[in-house]
Amino acid sequence: MATTDARKQQIVEELAQVRSRLATETHLVAEKLNVSRHLSTSLHQHSFRWVSVAALVGWILSRLPARKQRVYLETGKDGEVRRKRTREVGLAAALMAAAWKGLWSIAKPMLTAYLSSRIAGRTAKREAHAAS
Repeated sequence: MATTDARKQQIVEELAQVRSRLATETHLVAEKLNVSRHLSTSLHQHSFRWVSVAALVGWILSRLPARKQRVYLETGKDGEVRRKRTREVGLAAALMAAAWKGLWSIAKPMLTAYLSSRIAGRTAKREAHAAS
């Protein structure tokens, strides 16, 4: 009986050690994967580099040629000028466009609600921190 109690106690101690080690490793992984903190730190430490890269990307984008869309016009039998379709849309593309519109109509309110709650939460935290 005493050996089973000792074995149970040993198993309990090993589980506590494993849980402690797992909690420590989980905390380390969470710190390494905290992208917003890393980005914020990088922006503060290397602000000149970020601004320089943004200016360079903006300059490159400003040098891209403008998109030109060709519009073809055709006259009908009654002399009316109509715009001619430049390409026909396939059935798969039409179905994908309809599916995307449906998905976006559902996802947009959800995304708006989620982002507004996150912003409200951050504002509440800042106000509570400023009050203390």
